[in-house]
Amino acid sequence: MKFDRIPHVAALVQLLIGARAADAADPPPAPEGIHYTVSVSGQHAIAADLEKGGQASATRGSVSVSASRRFVPAFSASLSAGYELTEWKFEAPVAFASTAPWKTIQRPTAGLGLQLALSPRFVLQMNPFAEWSSARGVKASDASTYGATLGAAGIFGPRLTLGGGAKVQRQFFSTKVTAFAIVNAQLSPTLRIANASASGPLGGGGLELRLQPNKTWEFAIGGVYSSTRFRLAPQGQGAGDVGETGGIPILARAAYTTTLGLRADLSAGVLVNGRVERRDPDGRTLAKDDLASAPMVALTLSARR
Repeated sequence: MKFDRIPHVAALVQLLIGARAADAADPPPAPEGIHYTVSVSGQHAIAADLEKGGQASATRGSVSVSASRRFVPAFSASLSAGYELTEWKFEAPVAFASTAPWKTIQRPTAGLGLQLALSPRFVLQMNPFAEWSSARGVKASDASTYGATLGAAGIFGPRLTLGGGAKVQRQFFSTKVTAFAIVNAQLSPTLRIANASASGPLGGGGLELRLQPNKTWEFAIGGVYSSTRFRLAPQGQGAGDVGETGGIPILARAAYTTTLGLRADLSAGVLVNGRVERRDPDGRTLAKDDLASAPMVALTLSARR
């Protein structure tokens, strides 16, 4: 299934207090020049039973690139772009008249990140973004959604950073507001609670318990709740309808980082409380169903310079 990504300010926070980066996969920009990151991710939710009858599964692939620069010690900015493609497979979904409500969903994205430290102990972030989430053949103007992520974090010492924020997004027939926490709590030299990597299957809004025995390996378990909407058929019956999916992925993760900065993250777990829904252009529910718990696997490869 598809999961939203919510960026966070942990990397900049850690830069300011002189500690190691809050996310080893997302280090802060180099003091001079531009810092580039590229990631490729694949994810599969194995076929699960629909409550009213039938089955559904989803396979997602995505690629993202970003460029960031710290202009002064208290301010940095970034540009990002990405593309995500999800192939859905439905088998006799009773709630949708035994016909697949959608098949291929695509989602190009573009965003701007701004981070500002008002003091050594307080950091603000604003990330405006745009997405075009739809089935193939839908006009860009009919698929566009937009919004911003706003966040703030307080630094309470080298072992504790806490904050929060909200992702505000205009999605077709309504505006969605999703709150999230910013956490970086060092429990011991090798154990901490922190936000998940923005490029992984949990997105930056997820929370993980992480064990990092050395600089090469990291192990974690975490989860997040997320949902997404997308424009469906551009013409014919149901033209302009909107699809919506949601769920809670709970994943264990193992990551390996090379000395050259290449990183591989392998995740496995389960999607719980999954749901699929179809709405008309005004947001009225036409059909919906719940998914049984579904096993999930994901692999993310990233590099930076």
